[in-house]
Amino acid sequence: MSQPCLPQQARRTGAFTLVELAVAVAVIGILAALAIPYFKRTLDRSRMSTLENDLRIYEQDFDTYELKNGFYPASQPTAGVNPVGMEGQMSRAWILPSPVGGTYRWVYSTEEKPEDRIAYIEIIGSPEHPIILDTRQLAKIDDELDDGNISSGRMVLYGTNIRYYLRQ
Repeated sequence: MSQPCLPQQARRTGAFTLVELAVAVAVIGILAALAIPYFKRTLDRSRMSTLENDLRIYEQDFDTYELKNGFYPASQPTAGVNPVGMEGQMSRAWILPSPVGGTYRWVYSTEEKPEDRIAYIEIIGSPEHPIILDTRQLAKIDDELDDGNISSGRMVLYGTNIRYYLRQ
């Protein structure tokens, strides 16, 4: 017995149906919706970890300078510029925007009494390089480096800038 001949239109071709395409697009959309927040959290954690490591390295650089010379280098009023005398000792990352935005600046007060002197690394936000951390993220960094309170201790939110004190 022979099979009846199907009309040309009823034969199955190798194409996808509209329903199959819609299901595939929906699955891809769901996967993307799940992946994007995870990617953002991972990126934020990476930035925070990089900032923590950078601050530790810079602190060591400044402490080494102080051990060699008996004092910290003079303040650098311009952000994104190496302090005088430390040009060859600092990582190139000092003159670039920080991992969380803003640019680094070194401040050392030369008060009369040594106990009144303060030294800190400041991250200064600007329109070109805004700081992209919220206070919750900054508190996490502060918890790793200090006391977890961004209004006291070694790491302080000062206006829109971040200060990391080496000496208070």
